[in-house]
Amino acid sequence: MNGTIAVVSVNIFGVGAASPFVVATNQSTLLTVAVTPAAGPASTGIAVTAKLTPIGGSLAQIFYDHGTHGDVTAGDNVFSFNATVSSNTAPGSVNLNVSVSDAQGRTASPTIALTVLASAGPFFSAPFLPLAETNAAGSLPLVVAGQAAPIYFSSNDATAVAIAGTALRDDVQRVTSLTPVLSSNTPAVTSNAIFIGTIGKSVLIDGLIAAGKINVAFIQGQWESYMAVVVTNPVAGVGRALVIAGSDRRGTAFGVFGLSEAIGISPWYWWGDVPVIQRTAIYVGGGSYTESSPGVKYRGIFLNDEDWGLNPWAEQTFDPSGQIGPTTYARIFELLLRLHANYIWPAMHNVTKAFYTVAGNKDIADNYAIVIGVHFEGTPD
Repeated sequence: MNGTIAVVSVNIFGVGAASPFVVATNQSTLLTVAVTPAAGPASTGIAVTAKLTPIGGSLAQIFYDHGTHGDVTAGDNVFSFNATVSSNTAPGSVNLNVSVSDAQGRTASPTIALTVLASAGPFFSAPFLPLAETNAAGSLPLVVAGQAAPIYFSSNDATAVAIAGTALRDDVQRVTSLTPVLSSNTPAVTSNAIFIGTIGKSVLIDGLIAAGKINVAFIQGQWESYMAVVVTNPVAGVGRALVIAGSDRRGTAFGVFGLSEAIGISPWYWWGDVPVIQRTAIYVGGGSYTESSPGVKYRGIFLNDEDWGLNPWAEQTFDPSGQIGPTTYARIFELLLRLHANYIWPAMHNVTKAFYTVAGNKDIADNYAIVIGVHFEGTPD
């Protein structure tokens, strides 16, 4: 006997989603629940609500299927609500509980998953340990009650590390109006501190390794990798420290600038005038974060067509050398480190002197640990 079998759903179902599902605080995401009505008997009076309190919303927020509140298509059984993540939401994974029901008394309980990032101004920061403006269990205060944690590095470390440490000090000041102590001396007695340095080059970091305070096995000997970890009693007199250890000098700098991004400084804050978010307190979450070696070994930029912008600007208004010299390149190289880049083809048009013929250019490149490439540009005969 020929025939067909009809599958009839006697229950109601719902599938939740967020778009985007990775969102910073103070940003919006479209929350949706795609409902499959029951068919036996058919669902009527479908209602969807969600508990949005984990992101600062309503305890029972109504979702809509009539083309408003972010809903795209009315009557398609996709219920929607455009939600803004509160500034008080802690960074991390969030599951929002949803309730789906129909007039026949049937229910479903899907969830909506999303990841909340700490707000860092009008940009998405590079991955790092979670940061917040409010205290949480296990977190380490970097800035609190008008005090900023001091920053320590070793004088025997690379110049690029001192440059990154100076930039971090200035970045904290830009964000909080407080200027932390930056020192290469033995750490003074303090509750909280930041330690930065390079494995095998920093007395401070090597001392922590020797004392068993940090385990660098995953990054040691690697190319441009780093770890950030909160350590209790790292050295005598220091209660806790955020330790940023790099496998090499660029790895250390990348870790330091990763922290700068996380607190609210875009790599483009100077060149692109990206606004800096202001904070009254900064807490870093406990635990550790490891950044492995980049997949592309050399990453950078090519300065081209400098005749029309960069060269006259540097020559007439910015660089004491009267050309694209070390003062200009210092700003460019800082940008590269903030972008976790390491390579540049310098400007080379006829209006520009060759990179190595300008006094100070070679030294500034080495100080910032930037690799200089060479290239040729010509026209066919």
